[in-house]
Amino acid sequence: MKRTLPLWMSKSGKNQICSALPNLTLPNTCKLIYSHDANDCSILCDELQSSLAPSSVIGFDVEWPVSYIKGKRDITATIQICPNKKQCFVFQVSKMGMIPSPLKKLIESSEIKKTGVNVIGDMWKLHHDFNIFPDQSLMSQSYIELSHFASRTINSSQGWSLRRLCQYFLKSDLSKENNIRLGDWAQFPLSEDQLYYAALDAYASLLVYESILNWKPAQFS
Repeated sequence: MKRTLPLWMSKSGKNQICSALPNLTLPNTCKLIYSHDANDCSILCDELQSSLAPSSVIGFDVEWPVSYIKGKRDITATIQICPNKKQCFVFQVSKMGMIPSPLKKLIESSEIKKTGVNVIGDMWKLHHDFNIFPDQSLMSQSYIELSHFASRTINSSQGWSLRRLCQYFLKSDLSKENNIRLGDWAQFPLSEDQLYYAALDAYASLLVYESILNWKPAQFS
Protein backbone atom coordinates (compact mmCIF):
# COMPACT_ATOMS: atom_id res chain seq x y z
CA MET A 1 0.00 0.00 0.00
CA LYS A 2 1.36 3.38 -1.03
CA ARG A 3 2.02 5.84 1.76
CA THR A 4 0.40 9.26 1.46
CA LEU A 5 1.81 12.49 2.78
CA PRO A 6 0.55 13.65 6.18
CA LEU A 7 -2.43 16.00 6.30
CA TRP A 8 -0.26 18.99 7.15
CA MET A 9 1.40 18.71 3.74
CA SER A 10 -1.89 18.72 1.83
CA LYS A 11 -2.98 21.80 -0.08
CA SER A 12 -5.47 22.68 2.64
CA GLY A 13 -3.05 22.37 5.50
CA LYS A 14 0.47 23.03 4.31
CA ASN A 15 0.31 26.82 4.14
CA GLN A 16 -0.79 27.11 7.76
CA ILE A 17 1.35 24.39 9.28
CA CYS A 18 4.49 24.86 7.17
CA SER A 19 4.57 28.54 8.07
CA ALA A 20 5.20 27.38 11.64
CA LEU A 21 8.18 25.23 10.68
CA PRO A 22 11.63 26.70 11.37
CA ASN A 23 13.61 27.77 8.33
CA LEU A 24 16.53 25.57 7.37
CA THR A 25 19.76 27.55 7.59
CA LEU A 26 23.46 26.96 7.10
CA PRO A 27 24.99 26.53 10.55
CA ASN A 28 27.92 28.72 11.56
CA THR A 29 30.03 25.57 11.56
CA CYS A 30 29.51 25.11 7.80
CA LYS A 31 32.02 27.05 5.70
CA LEU A 32 30.76 28.45 2.40
CA ILE A 33 33.56 28.41 -0.18
CA TYR A 34 33.06 30.51 -3.33
CA SER A 35 35.37 29.75 -6.27
CA HIS A 36 35.30 31.53 -9.63
CA ASP A 37 38.85 30.89 -10.87
CA ALA A 38 39.66 27.73 -12.86
CA ASN A 39 43.01 27.11 -11.14
CA ASP A 40 41.52 27.62 -7.69
CA CYS A 41 38.63 25.30 -8.58
CA SER A 42 41.05 22.62 -9.79
CA ILE A 43 43.04 22.71 -6.55
CA LEU A 44 39.90 22.58 -4.42
CA CYS A 45 38.41 19.67 -6.38
CA ASP A 46 41.65 17.68 -6.34
CA GLU A 47 41.83 18.11 -2.54
CA LEU A 48 38.16 17.30 -2.15
CA GLN A 49 38.26 14.13 -4.23
CA SER A 50 41.33 12.85 -2.40
CA SER A 51 39.60 13.41 0.94
CA LEU A 52 36.41 11.54 0.02
CA ALA A 53 36.12 7.83 0.65
CA PRO A 54 34.78 5.57 -2.10
CA SER A 55 30.99 5.28 -1.92
CA SER A 56 30.71 8.80 -0.48
CA VAL A 57 27.49 10.72 -1.19
CA ILE A 58 27.62 14.50 -1.60
CA GLY A 59 24.91 17.15 -1.90
CA PHE A 60 24.69 18.56 -5.42
CA ASP A 61 22.88 21.28 -7.35
CA VAL A 62 23.33 23.68 -10.26
CA GLU A 63 21.97 27.09 -11.20
CA TRP A 64 21.70 29.01 -14.44
CA PRO A 65 20.09 32.28 -15.54
CA VAL A 66 16.79 31.97 -17.37
CA SER A 67 16.45 34.58 -20.10
CA TYR A 68 13.10 33.46 -21.61
CA ILE A 69 14.46 34.55 -25.01
CA LYS A 70 13.36 32.20 -27.77
CA GLY A 71 16.31 30.37 -29.28
CA LYS A 72 18.78 31.47 -26.61
CA ARG A 73 20.60 28.69 -24.78
CA ASP A 74 21.04 29.41 -21.09
CA ILE A 75 24.29 27.84 -19.91
CA THR A 76 24.92 26.44 -16.43
CA ALA A 77 26.43 29.19 -14.30
CA THR A 78 27.13 27.58 -10.92
CA ILE A 79 27.76 24.10 -9.57
CA GLN A 80 27.22 23.55 -5.87
CA ILE A 81 28.75 20.68 -3.91
CA CYS A 82 28.30 19.90 -0.23
CA PRO A 83 30.56 16.97 0.77
CA ASN A 84 29.77 17.15 4.48
CA LYS A 85 28.13 19.37 7.10
CA LYS A 86 31.26 21.50 7.44
CA GLN A 87 31.77 22.67 3.84
CA CYS A 88 29.71 23.85 0.89
CA PHE A 89 31.37 24.83 -2.38
CA VAL A 90 29.87 27.18 -4.96
CA PHE A 91 31.81 27.00 -8.23
CA GLN A 92 30.89 29.79 -10.64
CA VAL A 93 31.81 28.06 -13.90
CA SER A 94 30.29 30.88 -15.98
CA LYS A 95 33.17 33.10 -14.81
CA MET A 96 35.71 30.35 -15.56
CA GLY A 97 34.31 29.82 -19.06
CA MET A 98 34.77 26.07 -18.65
CA ILE A 99 34.56 23.18 -16.22
CA PRO A 100 38.08 22.40 -14.97
CA SER A 101 39.04 18.76 -15.41
CA PRO A 102 39.19 17.96 -11.64
CA LEU A 103 35.61 19.22 -11.24
CA LYS A 104 34.54 17.25 -14.31
CA LYS A 105 36.25 14.15 -12.90
CA LEU A 106 34.43 14.60 -9.58
CA ILE A 107 31.03 14.94 -11.26
CA GLU A 108 31.61 11.95 -13.52
CA SER A 109 32.91 9.73 -10.72
CA SER A 110 30.80 6.61 -10.11
CA GLU A 111 32.44 6.11 -6.70
CA ILE A 112 31.32 9.49 -5.34
CA LYS A 113 27.56 9.78 -5.76
CA LYS A 114 25.90 13.16 -6.24
CA THR A 115 22.45 13.55 -4.72
CA GLY A 116 19.73 16.16 -5.14
CA VAL A 117 16.22 16.66 -6.48
CA ASN A 118 16.17 16.43 -10.28
CA VAL A 119 19.87 15.62 -10.25
CA ILE A 120 19.04 13.57 -13.35
CA GLY A 121 18.09 16.76 -15.18
CA ASP A 122 21.15 18.57 -13.80
CA MET A 123 23.45 15.88 -15.19
CA TRP A 124 21.84 16.07 -18.63
CA LYS A 125 22.11 19.87 -18.50
CA LEU A 126 25.84 19.59 -17.78
CA HIS A 127 26.19 17.01 -20.55
CA HIS A 128 24.67 19.38 -23.10
CA ASP A 129 26.47 22.49 -21.81
CA PHE A 130 29.96 21.09 -21.18
CA ASN A 131 30.06 17.53 -22.56
CA ILE A 132 30.11 16.05 -19.08
CA PHE A 133 29.63 12.29 -19.50
CA PRO A 134 30.70 11.87 -23.13
CA ASP A 135 29.78 8.21 -22.51
CA GLN A 136 26.16 8.75 -21.54
CA SER A 137 25.71 5.15 -20.41
CA LEU A 138 27.83 5.91 -17.33
CA MET A 139 25.73 8.86 -16.19
CA SER A 140 23.23 6.95 -14.06
CA GLN A 141 26.05 5.40 -12.02
CA SER A 142 27.18 8.77 -10.69
CA TYR A 143 24.09 10.06 -8.89
CA ILE A 144 21.25 9.24 -6.50
CA GLU A 145 17.95 10.92 -7.40
CA LEU A 146 16.68 12.16 -4.05
CA SER A 147 12.98 12.16 -4.96
CA HIS A 148 13.15 8.52 -6.10
CA PHE A 149 15.14 7.52 -3.01
CA ALA A 150 12.50 9.12 -0.76
CA SER A 151 9.57 7.49 -2.56
CA ARG A 152 11.15 4.03 -2.44
CA THR A 153 12.07 4.36 1.23
CA ILE A 154 8.63 5.39 2.50
CA ASN A 155 6.69 3.61 -0.26
CA SER A 156 5.07 6.80 -1.51
CA SER A 157 3.94 7.82 -4.97
CA GLN A 158 3.98 11.53 -4.10
CA GLY A 159 5.91 14.04 -6.19
CA TRP A 160 8.75 15.67 -4.29
CA SER A 161 10.45 19.05 -4.44
CA LEU A 162 13.47 19.72 -2.28
CA ARG A 163 11.34 22.01 -0.14
CA ARG A 164 8.74 19.30 0.48
CA LEU A 165 11.47 16.80 1.33
CA CYS A 166 12.88 19.23 3.89
CA GLN A 167 9.44 19.71 5.40
CA TYR A 168 8.78 15.99 5.63
CA PHE A 169 12.14 14.59 6.65
CA LEU A 170 13.84 17.53 8.38
CA LYS A 171 10.74 19.24 9.78
CA SER A 172 12.16 22.49 8.40
CA ASP A 173 11.10 24.86 5.65
CA LEU A 174 13.42 25.72 2.76
CA SER A 175 13.02 29.28 1.54
CA LYS A 176 12.58 29.62 -2.23
CA GLU A 177 12.47 33.34 -2.98
CA ASN A 178 11.81 33.93 -6.67
CA ASN A 179 13.86 37.12 -6.82
CA ILE A 180 16.93 35.03 -5.96
CA ARG A 181 15.99 31.76 -7.67
CA LEU A 182 15.23 33.50 -10.96
CA GLY A 183 18.07 36.00 -10.69
CA ASP A 184 21.15 36.42 -12.88
CA TRP A 185 23.42 33.55 -11.90
CA ALA A 186 26.02 34.56 -14.48
CA GLN A 187 26.66 37.95 -12.90
CA PHE A 188 29.99 38.45 -11.19
CA PRO A 189 30.47 38.48 -8.36
CA LEU A 190 27.45 36.61 -7.06
CA SER A 191 25.66 38.39 -4.24
CA GLU A 192 25.79 37.08 -0.68
CA ASP A 193 22.12 36.13 -0.98
CA GLN A 194 22.79 34.14 -4.16
CA LEU A 195 25.75 32.33 -2.61
CA TYR A 196 23.76 31.44 0.49
CA TYR A 197 20.76 30.24 -1.55
CA ALA A 198 22.97 28.11 -3.80
CA ALA A 199 24.95 26.54 -0.96
CA LEU A 200 21.84 25.88 1.10
CA ASP A 201 20.27 23.77 -1.66
CA ALA A 202 23.30 21.46 -1.77
CA TYR A 203 23.46 21.37 2.04
CA ALA A 204 19.74 20.53 2.27
CA SER A 205 20.15 17.74 -0.29
CA LEU A 206 22.86 16.12 1.83
CA LEU A 207 20.83 16.45 5.04
CA VAL A 208 17.71 14.98 3.45
CA TYR A 209 19.71 12.08 1.99
CA GLU A 210 21.18 11.27 5.40
CA SER A 211 17.75 11.55 7.04
CA ILE A 212 16.20 9.16 4.51
CA LEU A 213 19.13 6.78 4.94
CA ASN A 214 18.47 6.64 8.71
CA TRP A 215 14.69 6.70 8.36
CA LYS A 216 12.59 4.80 10.86
CA PRO A 217 8.77 4.66 10.47
CA ALA A 218 8.17 5.73 14.07
CA GLN A 219 9.98 9.01 13.39
CA PHE A 220 7.36 10.25 10.96
CA SER A 221 4.10 8.77 12.18
